[in-house]
Amino acid sequence: MSSTQTKNDRLGYGFGRPAPSGPDAENRVVASILAAIRDFRMRPGARLIEREIALASGASRLAVRNALLRLADLGLVTLNRHRGATVAACTPSEARATFEARHIVETAILRKLAQSVNGAALERLRNFVDDERQAYAANRIIDARRLSREFHLLLAELAGNRELAAFLKTLIDKQPLLSWSSEAAQGCFCGNAAHAEIVAAIGRREAEVAVAVNDAHLEELERRLAAEEIPPSAPLPPATAMGQE
Repeated sequence: MSSTQTKNDRLGYGFGRPAPSGPDAENRVVASILAAIRDFRMRPGARLIEREIALASGASRLAVRNALLRLADLGLVTLNRHRGATVAACTPSEARATFEARHIVETAILRKLAQSVNGAALERLRNFVDDERQAYAANRIIDARRLSREFHLLLAELAGNRELAAFLKTLIDKQPLLSWSSEAAQGCFCGNAAHAEIVAAIGRREAEVAVAVNDAHLEELERRLAAEEIPPSAPLPPATAMGQE
């Protein structure tokens, strides 16, 4: 193994085999950075060094630059003329607005889905919730957290409104950037029981019951995250460069 490959493995970039330049390379870089943010391997303020990302991913500098621009458009990356690219951070007011937006968007999604759901969609939802339950039971926390996020995205997909689904994905991707979000809080919160209740309500076409359960679910998640918020007087954890622990 080359010294360059060894360094990239140590940094934990996770790109695997190099991809060519162009849209595929951009998508690969975007996906890897998003995964690192979701898994708390990169915290708000972490530097995204273009040269290192290009070296690790096999993508061209132009592809990396375009990927960072796309992430900046989504509010996930901050571009600064002097500091370069860093992982964005949300203020407390932005954090509250993010959850408020989730309530509004997911209410519309659940009402639409409860009206149009069919047998195949219900079976898919039930199987998904069972997979999530098994992941938590087996203490596969990374898988379980991923499934918990993707449950809400699956609801949006099955509701059939692509614009709402895309907006919801952006809101969920921002969650690790919230001022009070932490890996500990994310790891200890299991919403599987609420997800099962939501699916049951959708199956009965009881839209308002599904909305009420989801609202309570999101409020509990927000309370748990807020409880983990670092006091203003406490030192912030150090921001690390892309891929470092």
